[in-house]
Amino acid sequence: MYLARLIMDVTERGARRDLRNCQDLHRTVMSAFDNTNERDARRQFDVLYRLVPSGGSKYILYVQSRVKPEVVRWLDKGYLYPLQEGRFLLNISEPAKIIKKGMLLNFDLLACPSKVTGTSTKQERLSGNKLNGRRVPLETAEERLGWLARKAEAGGFRLLEAWEAGKHTVHGTNYSNKKGKIYHIGVRFLGSLLVTDQEKFLSTICCGIGPGKAYGFGLLMIKKYSG
Repeated sequence: MYLARLIMDVTERGARRDLRNCQDLHRTVMSAFDNTNERDARRQFDVLYRLVPSGGSKYILYVQSRVKPEVVRWLDKGYLYPLQEGRFLLNISEPAKIIKKGMLLNFDLLACPSKVTGTSTKQERLSGNKLNGRRVPLETAEERLGWLARKAEAGGFRLLEAWEAGKHTVHGTNYSNKKGKIYHIGVRFLGSLLVTDQEKFLSTICCGIGPGKAYGFGLLMIKKYSG
């Protein structure tokens, strides 16, 4: 597993373009990975990312992936720079030696708590009438925290504390999609967790949580527990 940490300078035109359109930011992130015949390259390489404001005209771009990115492709764009010279790409070669069952960790997660509505009933599906549902954001903090608790249970950890720390909306245009418009409402969750299943938790770290992963959601950022 690899983790890249880059500074994005939004005084540059390319950075402002990426901020205006989440599809352009997605393309920028994926530009460091070799072309693939797979339909979903992000999923094939387990690429997750998060853009975090860093004050003034700077953002920090975190990119996590299962394969090593060609970082020079990012640097050549002229508006992405190493967060720390010589250590902006971390190789976490054996995460199982770091993360153990029973470990306490603090976490920071930007996710899209949502549900799917308008799907077919079982009887409708049996009769051949299959309806695709529409994903809608959860409306209350109670619903959203309940969603996170269920994701935690399935993902090999238990929430000790969790609270919302603001919302974040991304939008853009997907020129390859007939629907065109992209719009996701995200919620930032902070708190602490207990690892209950090492294998499931490492899979969660690698694959992310919830929808919207192509647009900067789902990366579970963890650090040593500090109470």
